[in-house]
Amino acid sequence: MVAAPPRRTSRPRTFLLGGQAGLTVRLTRPVVAAWVAALVVCGLVFGLVAQAAGTAIRGAEGLERAIERLGATASGAASYLGFVFIVAAGLMAIAVAGQVAAARNEEAAGHLDNLLVRPVARWRWLVVRLGVAVGLVVLASVLAGFAAWLGAVS
Repeated sequence: MVAAPPRRTSRPRTFLLGGQAGLTVRLTRPVVAAWVAALVVCGLVFGLVAQAAGTAIRGAEGLERAIERLGATASGAASYLGFVFIVAAGLMAIAVAGQVAAARNEEAAGHLDNLLVRPVARWRWLVVRLGVAVGLVVLASVLAGFAAWLGAVS
């Protein structure tokens, strides 16, 4: 009888599995990265069309009046970017709502029970989840603004 060759196994990937915060970051990393990438691309596109849109806004008196009613003091590309960042803020709100819904789904599906039977307080878990959502907003906002600036100056 011939012995079967030994199985080749990969090394365990335990990065960010040392605690509850690391686990939360590890589980939400793909979603957060996708949202950040989408918002950065959105900001870049907004910046790339800012000059053309600003020129078009200057020619349309109805649009200028509507933008002034929204509180804009500048005209052209600056007012366009201000207006489209309202849209970007709405997208960021959807991203955060997705994080809150994911936290609720984690609890409803019973996955949270495996974590809470260990010495992890529910409030600590919630603070980490909210921290991930706040980190998403801050990181996405800064990077989307920077990408819009790069697009506008190019």
